[in-house]
Amino acid sequence: MCVIENLAIKDKVDPTTFQNTFMSLVFDGGKHVLEDENVQKEIFKPGLHFDLIIIHKFGEELLTGLSYHFKAPYILLSTIGQSFVGSMQVGLPGVPAYLPDFLINISPEMCFFQRLINTVIIDSMLIYGYFFHFRKLDNDMQKFFPGAPSVSDLYFNVSLYLWNSHPSYGFSLPSVPNAIDVGGFHVSDPKPLPKDLKTILDGAKDGAIFFSLGSNVRAFSLPNETKDGILKSFSKLKQVVLWKFEDPELPNKPKNVHISKWYPQQDILAHPNVKLFITHGGLLSLTEAVYNGVPIIGIPVFGDQFYNVEEAVKQGYAYKVLYNEMNEKNFDKAIGEMLNNKKYYENMKEKSRVFHDRPVKPLDSTIYWIEYVIRHRGAPHLRSITANLSWIQLQLLDVYATLLVLLFIAFKCIQIVIRKIVNKICNCKSSKKEKTIKKTQ
Repeated sequence: MCVIENLAIKDKVDPTTFQNTFMSLVFDGGKHVLEDENVQKEIFKPGLHFDLIIIHKFGEELLTGLSYHFKAPYILLSTIGQSFVGSMQVGLPGVPAYLPDFLINISPEMCFFQRLINTVIIDSMLIYGYFFHFRKLDNDMQKFFPGAPSVSDLYFNVSLYLWNSHPSYGFSLPSVPNAIDVGGFHVSDPKPLPKDLKTILDGAKDGAIFFSLGSNVRAFSLPNETKDGILKSFSKLKQVVLWKFEDPELPNKPKNVHISKWYPQQDILAHPNVKLFITHGGLLSLTEAVYNGVPIIGIPVFGDQFYNVEEAVKQGYAYKVLYNEMNEKNFDKAIGEMLNNKKYYENMKEKSRVFHDRPVKPLDSTIYWIEYVIRHRGAPHLRSITANLSWIQLQLLDVYATLLVLLFIAFKCIQIVIRKIVNKICNCKSSKKEKTIKKTQ
């Protein structure tokens, strides 16, 4: 099974390696899951029953067959927020006009050229998906779930879509009744810190900085030159630095830097002395920063992280450092800007206030809607009528094609009529000219 955890940071940011890994996960991820020995043993156990299936939105096409197998509705959960594929899945029309593919790293506020590029990319992917990818997967669907409907039918039969997004740290985008914003559902109330961490953070009178590149990127695999540059920058600070670092040894580590292969990220960000979060820009980490009102320095590595960090910068609570430009000078500049310019702190605090101003907590909302789907047997009344339209119908391609044909026919008819009129006039003039010539003779 293809897993992204096995890649070092240099592999993750290499476009070819990442693209190959990403496409493998998208196209074959569901197949790998269903072929897994433990899944075969536990999930396909005779007599097993589920009231609901919850599937992560990523390479889930074949996994929708579980809905058919257990005769249960299914919910999709997206950890990267609203995507163009998910939007089309619940019947949102006109997606390329306002929702870019996160891999091309552009804002929803697109100019004409960006909309053109986005439309070409998205429609190309959709055409490939509808006419090639789904049909290819139909054979696998019958292999794992004999008698199941087509992949396309199951794919668009989603009962509810839970988006890990919220207008406080993103854009307000169109939605439908069965698509729910639950951004922050994974964030819990802070728990007491381990004694050693509590002592460090409580004693950080000038503040503390938390540095983590997430669970998929191994910081110890950074080039030695990069690590040395980062440490030199940290050594100049009055603040305490907690760095999630997978190796127990870090040469040249200054006294104000503490390392550990794991830190309770949410609980650390909730500590009042934490003034800055240096992160890879994953949406879950960004959400935790907004929840706790901690400004960020974003170092995007792959996937949606570039898009997330770019939007955070535009909204004024983040500073971006490119992964291949992590050095002493750029860290000095970024950290100095974030700690000395109050606008980042103030903007983040405002975002945090908006984030928290909800009638119910995101986790409670998530639980409510999951139970709602169970109570109402898939809640088909929430589904938009547009979800039943084909891509051709949704984009009105059949209508536009018909109009073009009619316009072409009308143009041809007018052309024929005009030609006949012109010929008639020319013939009349020719006849008159001949008569005139005969009279003169």
